Amino acid sequence: MDRFRSAIAHLSLDDLPGISTAIKARLFRARVFDVLGLFRLDPRHARLIWRSVEGERFVRMLQGMDIPLIATERGGFGNSKVLSPEYRDPRRAYLVGRWLVEKATARLRRDGRVAGRFSLSVSFMAGGVWSRNVSCFPTQDTAIFLRLHRALWVRLWRSARPGAVISLGVHLGDVGLLQDRRGDLLMPLAPAELTRGERVSRALDQINARHGDGAIRFGMNTPHPGFFERG
Repeated sequence: MDRFRSAIAHLSLDDLPGISTAIKARLFRARVFDVLGLFRLDPRHARLIWRSVEGERFVRMLQGMDIPLIATERGGFGNSKVLSPEYRDPRRAYLVGRWLVEKATARLRRDGRVAGRFSLSVSFMAGGVWSRNVSCFPTQDTAIFLRLHRALWVRLWRSARPGAVISLGVHLGDVGLLQDRRGDLLMPLAPAELTRGERVSRALDQINARHGDGAIRFGMNTPHPGFFERG
């Protein structure tokens, strides 16, 4: 065991796959500053730091225990953004939200999945969070989720004119595999068959893959890259 500790002593937390920036910050707050400190950590404490059983599993594997991998299912696809000052006007925040929808739906298609629920969450500088979701036929069509995104913003605007936005997030839930999607006689649509809108979305993916991300978009949006991104 001493030889094992000496073999990992030179590593930093950043060298370990699975230690994200957020997890590293939580470890620092728990006064775990290096790999040896993580190695000595009680796995039950790691569960609290990770806020998940994955923390306990991670530390037990680091300590040499044989922990079998567990198959997991995708819970959803989403992006959230803490906005820098120039993007906090609600109209600009709305356009950032459209950009986040495009990013999330592109990842949904890359994973061969469809989603049957769209959620929007908006946090305000003055305090408070507005959050709603809406269901739909399981799809990977970006245009459909953009329409749902707009519909929820309209609901927000009508309920109370929003002030400055500090952060916002979009989430695609009720996720399943495209190959498992049932058909629809009214559309008509065969099982696992792509809709016209989904074929268009895939075509745009191919264009962006060839010419660069954002070469072609689904209408107006406002990219907000940088250190403020979460998810």
